[in-house]
Amino acid sequence: MRTFLVGVLVVFIITLFYGYSFCDEFYLESSEVSHYEYVVVYASNTNFVDDFYISVLRDGGIVPDLLGRERVYGKVVGGRVEFVYIPVYGIKDGFYDVVVMSNGVEVFRSNFLVISRQQMKLREPLRVLTFEENVPVWKIMGDSRIGYKKVADFLYRVMVDANLNTFVMLGGQTTYLKDKKNIWYSVPLSNLVVLKYLKERGIQTGAYVMCFLTLGGSEKVFHRGYYPNLVYRKGRLTKEYKYVSIISQRRVSDIVDILTYIGRLEYVDFLGLDFIRVGDFGGYELFRDFYYEIYSRIVDNDLPYIQAPNGEKSLINFASRVMDNQKLRKLFRWYQSVRVSRVIKFIRDEVRSRGVNKPIIAFMLGWNAGREHGQDLFMFRDAGVDYSFYMLYEFYSDEMFEEAGRFYLTKVYNLDTQIVFGNIIDSYLNRGKSSPLDNFSGRLRKIVMEYSYFPPNGFFFHDVYRLFRGRIRPYSSFEWIDKIKETSKFLEDSYFRREMNSY
Repeated sequence: MRTFLVGVLVVFIITLFYGYSFCDEFYLESSEVSHYEYVVVYASNTNFVDDFYISVLRDGGIVPDLLGRERVYGKVVGGRVEFVYIPVYGIKDGFYDVVVMSNGVEVFRSNFLVISRQQMKLREPLRVLTFEENVPVWKIMGDSRIGYKKVADFLYRVMVDANLNTFVMLGGQTTYLKDKKNIWYSVPLSNLVVLKYLKERGIQTGAYVMCFLTLGGSEKVFHRGYYPNLVYRKGRLTKEYKYVSIISQRRVSDIVDILTYIGRLEYVDFLGLDFIRVGDFGGYELFRDFYYEIYSRIVDNDLPYIQAPNGEKSLINFASRVMDNQKLRKLFRWYQSVRVSRVIKFIRDEVRSRGVNKPIIAFMLGWNAGREHGQDLFMFRDAGVDYSFYMLYEFYSDEMFEEAGRFYLTKVYNLDTQIVFGNIIDSYLNRGKSSPLDNFSGRLRKIVMEYSYFPPNGFFFHDVYRLFRGRIRPYSSFEWIDKIKETSKFLEDSYFRREMNSY
């Protein structure tokens, strides 16, 4: 009680001395916050630092931020004090109070709304077959004399047999190694005509672009305006030219151009983004931006000291700190997801401004929800992704899959995000205690039955080239098709039970 009275007296004296209300000195940057944004409270008086902090509350309880901070202290930046609160991944929608405290007394209160973007819908449940190869689509059948229409007829029969309703294929992949004048391979673009014939027969169609993976290369053949991914491995910082950095505005513009072209095709129902992330072990070219936008504005004694950006030595120092400090690593990965989300929003807004308003899907890593590589389900949704195609493959053991499932159940899923689970048609990548064929189906079933609160919006099966030309032995293509059909039926039953229970 005595401490409280002292606090009240201090606040009263300060107010009397300055002759105005604290409410005139504090203001909230934004009253609405998306999941790829953060909360900032400003104070115009630079004296409001040491004895002032903010807390975020919901229903009267404190909501810690991503770093676990319940009290967020400010820093003087550019002639004012900034209090930066980093929301946790997937923070729940709704109103939150933000209060400024000083000596145990509330001196300012406001609120903000966390709100999710309403996603566009496709025909559900999605039962999807993909084609991702950069080869003529007729190679599925092995005869170059077959025209696109006959290939489409064949694909249609496969999809009917497998109980599938949606076909999505690669439409854009970069070719800078072979031809610096033409950004995109011609083969995937030529293949898209198959979608025309499939759509005529009632199949839902989509085409996607390989965004920041360029599959090899060197500085000599790198496009002007493209920047490589900076990777830190074993104490060394290197440029990896098979990945284009997300800071490459030229690359982003090229993606907008090809998506606009594809989106204007009447027989394409939706667009897609693949490899929409930072490269493996990389993204360190974001260091300067991260330092000045986030790190230098945050007060947290558990974060290590980092030198300001000043050449390669400071960058290597930062990368080593990221690897050594869990909290810094978490914050930097969060920031990578924020930056990728801003790229998605830019792409969507630009494509829309050119008259293309179709749903957008994004392929996402299943391991730790892609958060180690600049991806996040909730951020992507708010930035413009309508369906997340969640890849449940490249798990090398049952234990690894189960760990990924537990992560998804406890830290990712909610009903407000449209998600499509997928597995790969590959005997080697589906190895485990059961047969590859049973693991292929069983992992999709298990993610629904054991690791989800609600059935997903669809399944995807990756991909048709593997189905006929991949590592499918000791099983035949027909056995894989039968298993896909069985799994698709399971999805339909689960999905329609969910829809009935929602009424």
